[in-house]
Amino acid sequence: MTSDSVKPIEQRYGYSNAFHGLVCVLREEGVRGLFRGLGTNTTRAILMNGSQVGSYDFFKTFLVSRPLPLFEYQMRDNLLCHVVSSVLAGTVATTVCAPADVIKSRLMSASEKVSPAEVLKQSLQKEGPSFLFKGWTPAFIRLGPNTVLMFVFYEQLKKGWRTMAWSQTQTLPDVEESG
Repeated sequence: MTSDSVKPIEQRYGYSNAFHGLVCVLREEGVRGLFRGLGTNTTRAILMNGSQVGSYDFFKTFLVSRPLPLFEYQMRDNLLCHVVSSVLAGTVATTVCAPADVIKSRLMSASEKVSPAEVLKQSLQKEGPSFLFKGWTPAFIRLGPNTVLMFVFYEQLKKGWRTMAWSQTQTLPDVEESG
């Protein structure tokens, strides 16, 4: 629906809303039509989670384990470290996911059935490899802050949980078994 307005008039779906689109897809393509793009979406989710979580952990460990080059500043496991690690992780995740995002978008907006390999081949021939990173900046503008918030909240929740769990073990009375 989001790319409908950029298609030639004869290729537009013309859905009045999401429910109308759902009904039309079911009527014209059956249940199978609802799963168009599932493979590329799944691939993107795997790439996103793996690159985002893995690179965050790598950057955080790297920043805490040695002084920053040029500045000779040693970071600690604190909010600044979490924000810097998150921005870097967001950058990695956006870059890793960009090709899957572009192919997924092209598959979902295709008017005829086409495979991801065909989309990749045709786009590489017409536009060269740079097409794989179209929309990188808007994707980072969306994903960067999301990644920062996600990991900063995660670290704060983890810290709160540790504090709560530690205080629980310190205040619980010893319970003796009675026989």
